Amino acid sequence: MRKLSMHKNDGEMGFKSLHTFNLPMLGKQSWRVMSNPDILISKIYKAKYFPHCDFFDSKLGHNPSFVWRSICNSKFILRAGSRRRIGNGQDIPLFNENCLYDASSVSIQQTEVLIDASVTVANIIIPDEKCWNVPLITMMFEPNRVAKIIATPLYKSVSDDKRIWRVENNGICPNGTNIWGMCNFNPIIASAMQNIHHAVELVFHLVQQLNAFDYSLLDCRTMHASRTGPSVQPRVQEHKWKKPARGWVKCNVDASFSSLHNRLDIGICIRDEFGAYVLGKYEQFTPLCDVKIGEALGLLSALNWVHELNLVPVDFELDSKVVEDNLHSNKSDETELGDIIANCRRLFRNLYNNSSV
Repeated sequence: MRKLSMHKNDGEMGFKSLHTFNLPMLGKQSWRVMSNPDILISKIYKAKYFPHCDFFDSKLGHNPSFVWRSICNSKFILRAGSRRRIGNGQDIPLFNENCLYDASSVSIQQTEVLIDASVTVANIIIPDEKCWNVPLITMMFEPNRVAKIIATPLYKSVSDDKRIWRVENNGICPNGTNIWGMCNFNPIIASAMQNIHHAVELVFHLVQQLNAFDYSLLDCRTMHASRTGPSVQPRVQEHKWKKPARGWVKCNVDASFSSLHNRLDIGICIRDEFGAYVLGKYEQFTPLCDVKIGEALGLLSALNWVHELNLVPVDFELDSKVVEDNLHSNKSDETELGDIIANCRRLFRNLYNNSSV
């Protein structure tokens, strides 16, 4: 143990805290058990430790194994770092689940009326329209909580409820360095940066506030940053519009985001091989959503609309490289963006054999 903690310059491993180092490893195993219920080890733990509840409601149990005891110790990481993706809402309890847009939850103490604790998110959704039941929500909750609920977007393309990892872009697997974002030291940093403007004083103040656990996290984070180096922003290349090929039409899709009106605006424009305007369409989506999701919703709307017009072949053009790359990628994505892209991919493959994006 002593050798493991000695500095690397002395020929040893340089661990500041083995407990902190071990947490991400246990967190990954916990996530694997929770998110893969069909594998053998998950079935064994389910049968022995939580046969009548889900992973987060499980108890340590009588005479638990060392592995299960270790997994339970890392449960707080998954609870803090995950959120619920809302599909139909039937499998998501209304209270104490991180399902709102900022990964916060609704507490039963924030209600204005007496509500059964077993109700689900589906009870406050209008299923046919896939939107919030605003009159019911307004009657049930206090104003601040009402605003947060109705500001959480609901997407028709997302049909299944799922727990996803909110720190990762694909929502799949936790990364050890992201534990830094879940420690209690972040608010201290934010407060100090607002009140202290001299770099030396700031660092000295932060070091004084560290406990052993946070210090090891800070050391890991600093080491990670020094290895990866500063991020380099790619150059933005100018792109001029070009006419489609002979016999083709071009469909341009773009999305704009208005925080003032709390909505997403989608514009679709179709031009022929000579560059002449053919048709256009405008759509709105509320509430405001993430930029990548907004661009993906625009593409999905365009794919459905152009198919109704029976226009082929089509060159779809959009200004989001993230959406375009995800459309042509086979990487798994459990987030709302992943489901919307999957719908786009399915439509494109089935309906647009001779077209391009």
